[in-house]
Amino acid sequence: MAYESFEDAQVTARGMQNQPAAHDVVLDNRLDELQKGIVDRGLISQLIAITVNITTGTATTALYTSNAPFAFEIIDVIIQARATEGSGAVTITNGSSSITDAITCDTDNEINKAGTIDVTYSKIALGGSLVVGMGGGTAANMKALVTFLVIPT
Repeated sequence: MAYESFEDAQVTARGMQNQPAAHDVVLDNRLDELQKGIVDRGLISQLIAITVNITTGTATTALYTSNAPFAFEIIDVIIQARATEGSGAVTITNGSSSITDAITCDTDNEINKAGTIDVTYSKIALGGSLVVGMGGGTAANMKALVTFLVIPT
């Protein structure tokens, strides 16, 4: 934009100081659209962590029972044991089929990860189920912090 004089430019600048920065809003909207477009096209992914702290010592803990709030794929599962229970293990299922192998959860403070993730079952649909199963030892004595790394699909 060209101004007749330096004085005109100052008046315009002073007027803009007291107004919301409309140009910032437009830029923010365009950046949001760009990011959404990049994610939608699969050029980048948003990694999300879903964590559940199991403190009650139960055989199964359902994070979602036919009510997952969005579709996602599980790419990793990390278990931090919060109690010692010999032979304790955690298995992740979609409510009926195993997503992971049995993940060791038998020594307090020890961290273990899924050794395998079955890609046939690792995609949880919108409204799907995700369950943590405790076994191998006495489930009532098992406690764990379970972290899922997921990518929205």
